[in-house]
Amino acid sequence: MTSDKVQRDSLNNQRFRDIYIHASQEPWIQFYPGIGFKLLRATQETGHWTVLLNCARGSSIPRHEHLGAGEYYVVSGKMEVRGGVENGGSTAITED
Repeated sequence: MTSDKVQRDSLNNQRFRDIYIHASQEPWIQFYPGIGFKLLRATQETGHWTVLLNCARGSSIPRHEHLGAGEYYVVSGKMEVRGGVENGGSTAITED
């Protein structure tokens, strides 16, 4: 291995650092009544986001659009997508 390659690899690796989130130490942020979230990841470059959701019985999120790809993990409750945006539906969240 040449020193040029080692140096180049070292510089490239600095751009791809892992980010560690200790979700248990992050506060729940109220998103909608009865719905809390913890942001795990968001990127300005792509608009991608990842969240944890904690949902109380009867809570819901009104019809909306996402500006980037997203993923969510429901840690309490149950999510139902009703109709989708094309049918004017909303996303309802209820506790199991």
